Amino acid sequence: MDGAHTPPNKRTGHRRRQALNTTRRTVRYTVGWTITPEDERAIARLPEAAWETSLRQDGEVQEGYFVAE
Repeated sequence: MDGAHTPPNKRTGHRRRQALNTTRRTVRYTVGWTITPEDERAIARLPEAAWETSLRQDGEVQEGYFVAE
């Protein structure tokens, strides 16, 4: 889960975690937070060259989503 994920309640969060489980992976918890206006300003200052296309868990390109490290 990314920082934008904040479950509306614990039951929904539990179901989402269960959906992430596979025979090779068990997700016990996720961490999320609210992105603040200060966070948004910091993200906006990142140079274009900092961004890369994100990948899904299976390693395939996730079109329309980007990450910066």
